Amino acid sequence: MPRNFPIVTDRTLLRRLSPTDLADFQSYRRDEEVGRYQGWLAQSEVAALDFLNSSSVADFFKPGIWFQMGIAERETDVLIGDIGICRSASESECEIGFTLCRQSQGLGLGSEAVAAAVTYIFEETDTHRVIGITDSRNIAAIKLLHTVGLQHTQTKEAIFRGSLCKEHHFELHRPPT
Repeated sequence: MPRNFPIVTDRTLLRRLSPTDLADFQSYRRDEEVGRYQGWLAQSEVAALDFLNSSSVADFFKPGIWFQMGIAERETDVLIGDIGICRSASESECEIGFTLCRQSQGLGLGSEAVAAAVTYIFEETDTHRVIGITDSRNIAAIKLLHTVGLQHTQTKEAIFRGSLCKEHHFELHRPPT
Protein backbone atom coordinates (compact mmCIF):
# COMPACT_ATOMS: atom_id res chain seq x y z
CA MET A 1 0.00 0.00 0.00
CA PRO A 2 1.39 3.41 -0.88
CA ARG A 3 2.22 5.79 1.95
CA ASN A 4 0.05 8.81 2.68
CA PHE A 5 -2.82 7.52 0.58
CA PRO A 6 -5.67 8.20 -0.04
CA ILE A 7 -5.16 11.93 -0.59
CA VAL A 8 -7.80 14.32 0.70
CA THR A 9 -8.14 17.83 -0.74
CA ASP A 10 -10.76 20.48 -0.01
CA ARG A 11 -13.27 18.96 -2.44
CA THR A 12 -11.76 15.75 -3.79
CA LEU A 13 -10.50 12.41 -2.63
CA LEU A 14 -7.74 10.68 -4.60
CA ARG A 15 -8.09 6.99 -3.95
CA ARG A 16 -7.71 3.59 -5.52
CA LEU A 17 -10.19 2.71 -8.22
CA SER A 18 -12.56 -0.09 -7.26
CA PRO A 19 -14.88 -2.52 -9.06
CA THR A 20 -17.74 -0.67 -7.32
CA ASP A 21 -16.84 2.37 -9.49
CA LEU A 22 -17.89 0.58 -12.68
CA ALA A 23 -21.05 2.58 -13.46
CA ASP A 24 -19.46 5.98 -12.83
CA PHE A 25 -16.23 4.98 -14.60
CA GLN A 26 -18.11 3.75 -17.66
CA SER A 27 -20.31 6.85 -17.69
CA TYR A 28 -17.42 9.26 -18.28
CA ARG A 29 -15.18 6.86 -20.18
CA ARG A 30 -17.96 6.27 -22.72
CA ASP A 31 -18.59 10.01 -23.20
CA GLU A 32 -17.09 10.79 -26.64
CA GLU A 33 -16.45 14.42 -25.74
CA VAL A 34 -14.56 13.45 -22.56
CA GLY A 35 -12.48 10.89 -24.46
CA ARG A 36 -11.84 13.03 -27.52
CA TYR A 37 -8.13 13.68 -26.78
CA GLN A 38 -7.45 10.69 -24.54
CA GLY A 39 -5.14 7.80 -25.32
CA TRP A 40 -7.74 5.31 -24.13
CA LEU A 41 -10.92 4.17 -25.86
CA ALA A 42 -14.24 3.16 -24.32
CA GLN A 43 -14.24 -0.44 -23.07
CA SER A 44 -16.78 -3.19 -22.68
CA GLU A 45 -18.20 -3.77 -19.20
CA VAL A 46 -15.99 -6.85 -18.80
CA ALA A 47 -12.82 -5.04 -19.88
CA ALA A 48 -13.61 -2.03 -17.69
CA LEU A 49 -14.27 -4.25 -14.68
CA ASP A 50 -10.99 -6.04 -15.34
CA PHE A 51 -9.21 -2.66 -15.48
CA LEU A 52 -10.81 -1.52 -12.21
CA ASN A 53 -9.89 -4.81 -10.51
CA SER A 54 -6.27 -4.46 -11.67
CA SER A 55 -6.14 -0.81 -10.63
CA SER A 56 -7.46 -1.62 -7.17
CA VAL A 57 -4.27 -3.55 -6.36
CA ALA A 58 -1.69 -2.05 -8.77
CA ASP A 59 1.73 -0.99 -7.53
CA PHE A 60 2.30 2.75 -7.46
CA PHE A 61 5.35 4.24 -9.19
CA LYS A 62 6.58 0.98 -10.74
CA PRO A 63 8.99 2.16 -13.47
CA GLY A 64 7.52 1.99 -16.97
CA ILE A 65 4.02 0.99 -15.80
CA TRP A 66 0.99 3.30 -15.72
CA PHE A 67 -1.22 3.21 -12.64
CA GLN A 68 -4.54 4.98 -12.15
CA MET A 69 -5.98 6.62 -9.10
CA GLY A 70 -9.59 7.67 -8.86
CA ILE A 71 -10.79 11.22 -8.37
CA ALA A 72 -13.88 11.13 -6.15
CA GLU A 73 -16.03 13.86 -4.66
CA ARG A 74 -14.79 14.22 -1.11
CA GLU A 75 -18.22 14.37 0.53
CA THR A 76 -19.90 11.55 -1.40
CA ASP A 77 -16.96 9.36 -2.57
CA VAL A 78 -18.61 9.28 -6.04
CA LEU A 79 -16.03 8.73 -8.78
CA ILE A 80 -15.77 11.76 -11.10
CA GLY A 81 -12.52 10.98 -12.92
CA ASP A 82 -9.10 9.45 -12.74
CA ILE A 83 -5.43 10.32 -12.91
CA GLY A 84 -2.83 8.15 -14.60
CA ILE A 85 0.83 8.29 -13.59
CA CYS A 86 3.77 6.54 -15.23
CA ARG A 87 7.26 6.71 -13.77
CA SER A 88 10.00 6.48 -16.39
CA ALA A 89 12.32 3.49 -16.53
CA SER A 90 15.14 5.77 -15.34
CA GLU A 91 12.86 6.93 -12.48
CA SER A 92 13.84 10.54 -13.22
CA GLU A 93 10.38 11.67 -14.35
CA CYS A 94 6.71 10.85 -14.05
CA GLU A 95 4.18 11.50 -16.78
CA ILE A 96 0.71 12.45 -15.63
CA GLY A 97 -2.61 12.29 -17.45
CA PHE A 98 -6.13 12.98 -16.25
CA THR A 99 -9.78 12.51 -17.10
CA LEU A 100 -12.77 14.23 -15.51
CA CYS A 101 -16.45 13.62 -16.14
CA ARG A 102 -18.13 16.38 -18.11
CA GLN A 103 -20.39 17.47 -15.19
CA SER A 104 -17.32 18.12 -13.00
CA GLN A 105 -15.33 20.08 -15.57
CA GLY A 106 -14.84 23.82 -15.26
CA LEU A 107 -15.25 23.83 -11.47
CA GLY A 108 -11.58 23.63 -10.48
CA LEU A 109 -11.92 20.03 -9.27
CA GLY A 110 -9.49 18.70 -11.88
CA SER A 111 -6.87 21.31 -11.00
CA GLU A 112 -7.28 20.57 -7.31
CA ALA A 113 -6.87 16.83 -7.85
CA VAL A 114 -3.97 17.04 -10.32
CA ALA A 115 -2.10 19.53 -8.09
CA ALA A 116 -2.45 17.08 -5.19
CA ALA A 117 -1.21 14.21 -7.39
CA VAL A 118 1.84 16.25 -8.49
CA THR A 119 2.65 17.06 -4.86
CA TYR A 120 2.24 13.37 -4.01
CA ILE A 121 4.68 12.37 -6.77
CA PHE A 122 7.37 14.68 -5.38
CA GLU A 123 6.70 13.58 -1.78
CA GLU A 124 6.74 9.84 -2.48
CA THR A 125 9.50 9.54 -5.11
CA ASP A 126 12.85 11.07 -5.98
CA THR A 127 11.53 11.95 -9.44
CA HIS A 128 13.16 15.11 -10.85
CA ARG A 129 10.21 16.30 -12.92
CA VAL A 130 6.57 15.72 -13.78
CA ILE A 131 5.55 15.92 -17.42
CA GLY A 132 2.21 16.24 -19.17
CA ILE A 133 1.50 15.87 -22.87
CA THR A 134 -1.72 16.99 -24.51
CA ASP A 135 -3.16 17.63 -27.93
CA SER A 136 -2.77 21.30 -28.87
CA ARG A 137 -6.56 21.48 -29.39
CA ASN A 138 -7.30 20.40 -25.81
CA ILE A 139 -7.59 23.91 -24.38
CA ALA A 140 -9.05 22.75 -21.03
CA ALA A 141 -6.12 20.40 -20.37
CA ILE A 142 -3.62 23.09 -21.37
CA LYS A 143 -5.23 25.53 -18.91
CA LEU A 144 -5.23 22.91 -16.15
CA LEU A 145 -1.55 22.08 -16.67
CA HIS A 146 -0.66 25.78 -16.47
CA THR A 147 -2.85 26.21 -13.38
CA VAL A 148 -0.99 23.47 -11.48
CA GLY A 149 2.39 24.93 -12.43
CA LEU A 150 3.58 22.94 -15.43
CA GLN A 151 5.30 25.01 -18.11
CA HIS A 152 5.03 24.50 -21.85
CA THR A 153 8.41 23.30 -23.13
CA GLN A 154 7.84 22.20 -26.71
CA THR A 155 5.35 21.28 -29.40
CA LYS A 156 5.82 18.19 -31.56
CA GLU A 157 3.95 16.67 -34.44
CA ALA A 158 2.45 13.29 -33.60
CA ILE A 159 0.02 10.73 -34.91
CA PHE A 160 -3.10 10.39 -32.77
CA ARG A 161 -5.74 7.84 -33.70
CA GLY A 162 -4.38 7.71 -37.22
CA SER A 163 -4.30 11.49 -37.84
CA LEU A 164 -1.53 14.03 -37.69
CA CYS A 165 -1.76 16.41 -34.73
CA LYS A 166 0.41 18.65 -32.60
CA GLU A 167 1.13 17.78 -29.00
CA HIS A 168 2.17 20.30 -26.38
CA HIS A 169 4.67 19.05 -23.82
CA PHE A 170 4.69 20.51 -20.30
CA GLU A 171 6.94 19.96 -17.31
CA LEU A 172 7.44 20.91 -13.71
CA HIS A 173 10.79 20.36 -11.97
CA ARG A 174 11.05 19.24 -8.37
CA PRO A 175 10.85 22.26 -6.10
CA PRO A 176 14.07 23.06 -4.23
CA THR A 177 14.17 21.77 -0.67
